[in-house]
Amino acid sequence: MRRWNIAVTGFGGVGRAVAEQLANRRARYAARYGADVRLTGLRRSKSAAVDPDGLGRGDWDRSAPPPEDFLDAAQAHVLIEAGPSDFRTGGPGLGYMRAALSSGRHVIAVSKGALVHDGPGLRELAARHGVRLKISGAAAAALPTIDLIEHDLAGCEIVSIEESSTPPATIC
Repeated sequence: MRRWNIAVTGFGGVGRAVAEQLANRRARYAARYGADVRLTGLRRSKSAAVDPDGLGRGDWDRSAPPPEDFLDAAQAHVLIEAGPSDFRTGGPGLGYMRAALSSGRHVIAVSKGALVHDGPGLRELAARHGVRLKISGAAAAALPTIDLIEHDLAGCEIVSIEESSTPPATIC
């Protein structure tokens, strides 16, 4: 079974929901994908929690190393960046994403600020280090629009997009 250590930066409503889903779906990921998914780091603007063996729900408010040491301390394989969007500078999320990609970690961007500020640079950094930068969480939230166009429909010619009055099916 492959182990995946996940660090989350930004622990507001979205970051907390991501952490809850990771905890709730851990057994499912193991059974379905052979993946031991562990939340090993959470970072807020002024506090953090880190445990390379995995954080339990009661551990979400512990002290942790300074921001520059956060990803290494969490022994993260994947960073989920869910901090506030700062479109002018990219905010702290841009720094975390650059650090993660530069050190060979995959990144899932939920926050849009860093992508607006330096999307091409982040993509280039991911390619240079052989890791993935996934951005569907930041592109229309629940709609996988970017991945759908870049990967699933690669080689296809899109001739039209229509609005449907039929509600989408729920897949969980």
